[in-house]
Amino acid sequence: MVGGHQPQSTGGASCTGTMMNILNIDAENRVVLNVGGIRHETYKATLKKIPATRLSRLTEALANYDPVLNEYFFDRHPGVFAQVLNYYR
Repeated sequence: MVGGHQPQSTGGASCTGTMMNILNIDAENRVVLNVGGIRHETYKATLKKIPATRLSRLTEALANYDPVLNEYFFDRHPGVFAQVLNYYR
């Protein structure tokens, strides 16, 4: 109590909770692709931009998914894949 007045809450806890929800949703929409040992991170929506491709179907199936590392693995050239990912973007 300062000067006879009780401190008022500014709602910081709810702002923090809202921010945590946004971060959780963002994390759920991100995908980590380990291509030839190089990690690439993008959004599921980016991979779905070109339908009927392996990358667009990647988020639907768990093929090549490592739950321990929380990433998908492809044994491909990472430099070339960076160009493929840029095309999707």
